[in-house]
Amino acid sequence: MYRLPSTAHSCRRQPGWAAFKALPDGTVLVMGDTVVFEDEITPAMDAAFAHGLEITALHNHFAFDRPPAYFMHIRGQAGTSTSLARILNDES
Repeated sequence: MYRLPSTAHSCRRQPGWAAFKALPDGTVLVMGDTVVFEDEITPAMDAAFAHGLEITALHNHFAFDRPPAYFMHIRGQAGTSTSLARILNDES
């Protein structure tokens, strides 16, 4: 498991997680989530889409948290886990 840094994609993001799995076709799958605040939803989604990631869910866990925090679930597939890690860290 890989912990996402709190500054990924220029957002004030709370740490999240990502898990990597090698697939039979030689590519690598990544799935995980990160926490974004309301004003970060659009920039975080734009950054994920720009890097070829899919957003599989966006939801909150708590009804009365302030500021409201949302959990954004991601999925991606690429040739290597290193290339996916760079995408998650916005280093590509």
